Amino acid sequence: MRIRVYFGTFIISGFLYIYISACSSPLQTEDEPDIKQFIAQTQTSIAIDSILTVAPGTIEPLLNTSQNSELLIIQTNLPASIPNCDNLAQLENETLPDQTSFLPGEQFEKKWTIQNVGSCTWDSSYGLVFVGGEMMNGNSPNLFNQTIYPNEFVELNIQLIAPQEQGYYEGFWKLQNGQGEQFGIGATADEPLWVKIYSGNKQILGEGLNLGEPDWRDTFDEDRKYIHLGTAGNTSYLIENDKLNITALRLTGDVWRVIRMFELGNIFIEMLVTNGENCSGKDGYGLVLRAPDQPNGVINSGYIVGISCDGMFRVYRLDNGEFVGINNWTQSEKINSGPGQTNRLGVKADGPRFSVYVNGEILAEFQDYKYTIGLLGLMIRSENTENFKISIDEIGYWKLY
Repeated sequence: MRIRVYFGTFIISGFLYIYISACSSPLQTEDEPDIKQFIAQTQTSIAIDSILTVAPGTIEPLLNTSQNSELLIIQTNLPASIPNCDNLAQLENETLPDQTSFLPGEQFEKKWTIQNVGSCTWDSSYGLVFVGGEMMNGNSPNLFNQTIYPNEFVELNIQLIAPQEQGYYEGFWKLQNGQGEQFGIGATADEPLWVKIYSGNKQILGEGLNLGEPDWRDTFDEDRKYIHLGTAGNTSYLIENDKLNITALRLTGDVWRVIRMFELGNIFIEMLVTNGENCSGKDGYGLVLRAPDQPNGVINSGYIVGISCDGMFRVYRLDNGEFVGINNWTQSEKINSGPGQTNRLGVKADGPRFSVYVNGEILAEFQDYKYTIGLLGLMIRSENTENFKISIDEIGYWKLY
């Protein structure tokens, strides 16, 4: 009997199906193979690859066996179909800015307002599930317990507890349907929701100064283009664990890099900085203000305000690299001195009037008319300690009108 074998393919839900159909005729001879034996032989990846070029996969058992046809199912690594109607969620609003501070063990609530921008109805079997990071004693799954129709909004509330150990924490969450399929927000439905906090007595930029929200703030939760990262010369600038870590690789005086945004004049700028575990004497850090931009990129003019590991501060001006003293090294008990200590260093520049702040209190005031506008910069000083390191938690400025 002569056998004619036909091959065909079709795709359903990301699976590639290969079907093999056989028709018989009375011309068969004993030398011709039986169709059942042929199909059995195809149940190896080598045989399948000789039929079609497909992504690697596994072969499932035969289905739909009959006298005239056989069906093989091959699970491949073909891309999934376009996200279904569940995978369409949009974040409209949320509470708790990143790195909000809580006392260890303090209870708090995070809220997200999500819009169902798909065509499926989210019923009470849907919920919020924890997918990574620090769970902070949250409940997962946290079911909606309501019905959200397409284009409607749902407010997701989750009760959390700040970890006992001081530090920065982040937890990531996604939505989940009744079948246990997870999805997030964004165009490709893969972006999680998150909670980012600080557990401990963390100071807040502008605290006690009645300034409101800053005009610009950076919490270093991602790489930025306005400051050069990496190692160059005597310093290394890296963003790690939502902090800008600056290291003076060798003993050096004051060295800095400017923030490449635009020149500023009348502002209050403040940053939250922690000394490394190894520091002493005049190891320290500071801010550069009103530094005139130069075509050659060498910034050697402007005002420099610095504090040291031994609890002192100073202010000076540079004119094309020439030092002009304004306030020589002065001791202050307002500065938290020593390794691992954190300070808020701020400077108010309003016309010719300048005020230096540490931890929300004024250290010094002075007047100078030399520079009225310029770039901002970050300074580090390593007088006693090689590989002296500081970590900047956040930085921000307020424009003074």
